[in-house]
Amino acid sequence: MRVPNFLIIGAHKAGTSSLHQYLQQHPEVFLPSLKEPRYFSYDPDEVDVEPSPYAWGPRVHPIRTWNEYLDLFTPVTTERAVGEASPCYLNHPSCPTRIRQALPDVRLIVSLRNPLDRAYSGYLMAVRDAGETRPFADILFGQRTAWHDTLVYYNACQRYLECFPRERVKFVRAETLNAQPANLLRDIFAFLEVDPAFEPDVSARFNKGGVPRSRRLYRVLNDRRLRRLRPYIPVPFRSALKRVQQASLREPPALNDAIRARFIELFREDILRLQDLLNMDLSDWLKRER
Repeated sequence: MRVPNFLIIGAHKAGTSSLHQYLQQHPEVFLPSLKEPRYFSYDPDEVDVEPSPYAWGPRVHPIRTWNEYLDLFTPVTTERAVGEASPCYLNHPSCPTRIRQALPDVRLIVSLRNPLDRAYSGYLMAVRDAGETRPFADILFGQRTAWHDTLVYYNACQRYLECFPRERVKFVRAETLNAQPANLLRDIFAFLEVDPAFEPDVSARFNKGGVPRSRRLYRVLNDRRLRRLRPYIPVPFRSALKRVQQASLREPPALNDAIRARFIELFREDILRLQDLLNMDLSDWLKRER
C-alpha cells in the first residue's frame, strides 16, 4: 500500500488548486481526484461543533479514517511522487505533529500569497457562493476572529520548520506561479525528484477570483449537485468545465489604496518576520499601491 510522500499544505486561495491540476498532469506524479481530503486536520471532538478557524467556511472533512485515507492512493501504479493537497493543514496547529507521526519522510509544498489579496479573494468567494453582504473593509478591520489568524504566516511556517528539516519543505509564492508557472513547476518537479523537463499545460488558472458576469449562469455552473459529481468526471472534461466556469467571471473591483495601506500597517511585522524566516523577498507585499 502506497502512502503519500509529498503534501501541498497551503495556503487557502494561494494557487493550490492550480498546483494540484498542473502536478496531476505529470506522468510520474499521482494526486487523487479529491482535492482537500483534510484527513490530518480532522478531530472527532471538534468537527461539526463550530465553524473552523483554519478554513474559510464550515469545517468539512470528507476523509476521517486512516483506511479511508489510504484508499485514496490505491490507484497508484508506477508514479514516484504520491501526494494530496489540503491547504487547511498550514494553519491548523496540530497538523505538523500529526503529519510527522504518520508520514515522517514526507516532503511539503507551501504556497503563500500576499495575505491581503488572499483575504479579498476569499471575500469575493463568500459573496459569490455564500451570500456575504458586508463590505470587505468591515470584515477585514472589524472584530478580530480566528479567520484573521490565517492571514499571518510566520507562526504556521515556524511550526512546520520545527517538525521537518528545511530541505524537505518548499515554500513557493502564488505570485510566481501566476507570472512564471513553467519555471516554478520545474523547481517543484526537481524537489519531488521527478523529471523536471516535463511541461504541463498551464494555460488555465483554477479557482481564479472574480465576480460573475451572469449570476444565473454562475449558479448553474456551480450547482451543488454538479460539484458532487466532479470526482467521477474524467480529468480532461473536469478541466474543460473549470475553464468555462472561470470564463464566466470578470475581474473584481480593485482594492483602494487606503485599505491596502491600513492592512500593511497591521500586518507589516508578520510579513517582515516571515521574510527573514524563509529568506524570501516579500517586499512587494508591503507596497501601498498597485
